[in-house]
Amino acid sequence: MKLINHFLAATFTFFCLIADAQKSSGGIPAYVDSLVNAMSKSHPIASVSIGIKQNGKIVVEKSYGLANVELNVSATIHSIYKLNSISKMFTAICILQLAEQGRLSVDDEIDKWLTGYDSLKKHITIRQLLSHSSGFKNYGGESWRKNYKSFTMTSAEWVELSKSAPLDFPPGTSYNYSNAGFDLLAFIVEKASGEQFPDYISRHILTPAGLKETGHYCVQTIVPGHTTLYDVIRDTLYRCDEWGEPAYGSGAIHASVDDVLKFQDALNRNVLLNASSLQQMRTALNINGQTFSYGFGTRILVLPSHVGYGHTGSGGGSTSVLHYFPADDVTIAVLMNSENDNDSKYPGASSIAQKIEERIFNIRPPTVRDLPIPQDEINKYTGDWGPQPNVTIFRKGDQLWARLGTGSDSIRLFYQGDHKFVPDDNHDVVIEFEFENGHTDLHRIYINGAMVGVGKRKK
Repeated sequence: MKLINHFLAATFTFFCLIADAQKSSGGIPAYVDSLVNAMSKSHPIASVSIGIKQNGKIVVEKSYGLANVELNVSATIHSIYKLNSISKMFTAICILQLAEQGRLSVDDEIDKWLTGYDSLKKHITIRQLLSHSSGFKNYGGESWRKNYKSFTMTSAEWVELSKSAPLDFPPGTSYNYSNAGFDLLAFIVEKASGEQFPDYISRHILTPAGLKETGHYCVQTIVPGHTTLYDVIRDTLYRCDEWGEPAYGSGAIHASVDDVLKFQDALNRNVLLNASSLQQMRTALNINGQTFSYGFGTRILVLPSHVGYGHTGSGGGSTSVLHYFPADDVTIAVLMNSENDNDSKYPGASSIAQKIEERIFNIRPPTVRDLPIPQDEINKYTGDWGPQPNVTIFRKGDQLWARLGTGSDSIRLFYQGDHKFVPDDNHDVVIEFEFENGHTDLHRIYINGAMVGVGKRKK
């Protein structure tokens, strides 16, 4: 697993491999061609579909590689990809549509809609589920599979498990990205609307937005034009062992890059939500004066002089990005059907989107220092931290390294001074430790200056 896996699906750092792409003089389309070219020569990938719109006009809409490697089927802009967590935007829209109609309130407690929760959990609000501040655990990953059950469980079984699984923190007191929380939201949509969740999405999002290559599917569904999903293991593509059906409201939307651009257009034009509801989606969570870069099913992106909104997705052999920058009227969508979860430098959709954004907005990569770590402090940063990401920080000589889980790569942390570190795999991430009375029991994670998580030392 990558160090910042569910925050931004990890960015790649093979800057030297794309030096020629950086020199491209043919504008954004030529730059994107060169970028994907360089990536394809250095890493095994299946396909990439990229869409860029600016001021209402298509700048790039192109696919590269194979939708199915075994049958040599080329990807097109109409090839359908698994969006994973971009699906959370759809779920949030469903909830806010029902709120606009007065059929629920985002401040409803879940026991108004779902039964069987204990005296603490039943008071969790829809607002807290939408913003990942409920305390519900995030299913997925090695620790979850080890301590609970496998991915063969259905979404209903995951929701049932949420009744007994302990919370990571008291509701409303912190932030922890939770897929399970968004599956609960899908069941609330069903209760409030009287419709099955996939049917609700079809009638109230796909139809009004004119999305004909989008749907809510479990992995067993046969979808014409769907890309095959691949994992990269030892620099070789393998058919992905797809998950069962845990992702109901958290990651089950599949779409083409053409439809993803249309979806963002419909959201921008208030076809799906009114302006007030859209603003709620894009308002960052604030807890006791600390602002997290997440709204309702939406990430807030803070780049130098540019603010954007959207989501990323990863897992099960695919990665995805949908970012929109309102002040610039720029939409960037990147969809891939191959993934290497154990190599932090494998180019996923987020890393490609980041390089495109740097090019469009003329952003220079951050300067990273490699300062010596004070010898009287170095051991105080080591240990196990969580809940998200669950990471182990350990010492190698005079350096600190981090590892997420037992099967992932170790990543070196570069010391920046003042108890701040930058991981080697993503120089836009800063890990800042709270250092009080000679102890470190808490750290905060920032991406491009926006706080995305808080981790505590595990006892």
